[in-house]
Amino acid sequence: MARMLDALNQTTPGMRPPAAPGAVPRQDDTFAGPEDGPVPFIEVGPRRSVEASPGVLEAGVPVTLPFIPPRVEGREAAEGRPAPLPIPRPGFPPSSTPSAPVGPLTFRPVAARVLGRKSRLAPELVAWHAAREPASVGYRNLLTTLLETCQARDARTLFFCSARVEAGTTTVLLNLAITAALQGRKVVVVDANLRRPGLAPCLGLGEVPGLREVLGEVFPLEQSLQGTEVENLTALTSGPLPGPDRLTVNPAAISGLLAQLRARYELVLVDGPRWDGKPDVTAFGTVCEAVFLVVTPTEADTPAIQGLMQLIPEQGGPLAGVVLAGR
Repeated sequence: MARMLDALNQTTPGMRPPAAPGAVPRQDDTFAGPEDGPVPFIEVGPRRSVEASPGVLEAGVPVTLPFIPPRVEGREAAEGRPAPLPIPRPGFPPSSTPSAPVGPLTFRPVAARVLGRKSRLAPELVAWHAAREPASVGYRNLLTTLLETCQARDARTLFFCSARVEAGTTTVLLNLAITAALQGRKVVVVDANLRRPGLAPCLGLGEVPGLREVLGEVFPLEQSLQGTEVENLTALTSGPLPGPDRLTVNPAAISGLLAQLRARYELVLVDGPRWDGKPDVTAFGTVCEAVFLVVTPTEADTPAIQGLMQLIPEQGGPLAGVVLAGR
């Protein structure tokens, strides 16, 4: 502004710009009349164009266009606030930007498997990876049958075991747990197979801290529970692998632990080793409210399985049924 005034004074000293129509001259005017020479001027047009007298342009006076705020309407006008400038949508020209709100928007999260990201869950957990496949439908039907069986017993701590190693018990248990969790139930899985733990690698979790630390009072239960990729599904892994002389467990401590889990979750699914009558399997199997034996269809009617179905109740396990897994 100072430079502009200097330019005006240097270009036409003593000159006064013409008054706007209807304007009242100020009393302290020091300009002479228009007879002394041309009057310098700067005019900003309605479309922000600039016109000026030659003397002003030659003086190099900087001209800054004024900021013209957008027209204010509605609540912004009532509150005296300027309306926000419209922001064009990416990929569309500014002229196509809608002038009215589209309506309320909602957000729905997309599961990682839908987005194509690599899942930490083992591929055999079909209830998560392929929910529409026949195998997943089979697990949903199996879960319905198991829950109906347990309802009469008010059983929510379920123990799964097998007659031999590598019978697929962990796969069956986790697919049932995922199915229940996807249906909105709060589920916790416990790896009680202290000989051959398998829950942690199938769920992509760390082994420590786990069941051993909780039973040994090294870690509290709250710090040992781990969330999983599946909503509503929590896991208690087995903990570090011990030596053969450290497989002894305390049934009273196990009973107390399962009581805590039963109070927090709708379903407690315990993955156990094969039932061979040893203390580590009977300690868990006898304090759970229902025991399910996982066998293959080819061995279901063999004398060995028939004998095991009699042994489990004799040793205190509340046998509730047999699950046929595999081919």
